[in-house]
Amino acid sequence: MLRAEFKGELHALESRLTKWMIGLMLGSITAAVAIATAVDRFAG
Repeated sequence: MLRAEFKGELHALESRLTKWMIGLMLGSITAAVAIATAVDRFAG
């Protein structure tokens, strides 16, 4: 019983962490592209 509850909580945690990681990666890529574009326009 306790083991099944633990597995359920672990799976939920893994899901949340995966969503956060994907969101952070997409945000980082977007920020890097925006910075690169701004540097290219203003310095190039």
